[in-house]
Amino acid sequence: MNKALHTLLLTAFIISVLSCDNSLSTDTNTEETTPPTPNNDDAKDIEVEKSHLDVVLAPTNYPVRLGYINKVTHWWGDNIAVDLGTPGMAPAHDYNYMLLTFWKCQGDPLDIALLWQNAHSYFGDTTKLGSTNHEIQVALRKKFNDAGVKLLVSAFGATEHPTSAGEDPKECGHKLGSFIKNNNLDGADIDWEDNAAMEAGLGEQWLIEFTKALRDVVPDHIIIHAPQAPYFKEEYYKNGAYVTVDKAVGHLINFYMVQFYNQGNTQYNSYKELFT
Repeated sequence: MNKALHTLLLTAFIISVLSCDNSLSTDTNTEETTPPTPNNDDAKDIEVEKSHLDVVLAPTNYPVRLGYINKVTHWWGDNIAVDLGTPGMAPAHDYNYMLLTFWKCQGDPLDIALLWQNAHSYFGDTTKLGSTNHEIQVALRKKFNDAGVKLLVSAFGATEHPTSAGEDPKECGHKLGSFIKNNNLDGADIDWEDNAAMEAGLGEQWLIEFTKALRDVVPDHIIIHAPQAPYFKEEYYKNGAYVTVDKAVGHLINFYMVQFYNQGNTQYNSYKELFT
């Protein structure tokens, strides 16, 4: 792996707030994944040429304390800001990266990403944060940023498998970049969990093209990837999985947040399994 692999061996800290309205909630848990049997038969050449972009990545705030927000208790008014953990409006916390779930390549976003996109519809006319989606988003982001917290949208999760669905990676990357810019966010978390595509040797090139296209649109924003732990075991995948992705576009990714949960009953439970 190249030196751009800022491998942060982190378990995702998920903010689980019980929802009173399940109409917008989805299950963010991944299906339990068992690493596939090593298979290098019929391996294909993967394009690993460096992107033409001369990117200087935004500095990472260490130590990384990252949380997903996938549900809120309130769906109206400024109490939403409390549920989002907004500094100055909610009890103090130590998170410095907050991720709003989930953006999709096809169709409208879900859950908190949908709420964020349509902020005025949920906060209403009585909020002091603003009278439009843009004003409310800018006001909330400023409160987070002023407290040293970056606000990102999380893409895909277990909700969407874009590679297997035949989505064009460049178009998908451009769409996500536009969503980030149009909705006043600090960046995106790529929570790609399309296991069938990775096992078929299709995931690597898709992720490479997607990441390049996304970085084209948001050169100054934060892009992190949240691969499942087996994706860094290149011997399991005929095209190298995330080892190949990192060689090609690791220099475009701010850091990795590796998923160690739901990875089999006996996987990654000890220092030896994690680091050797």
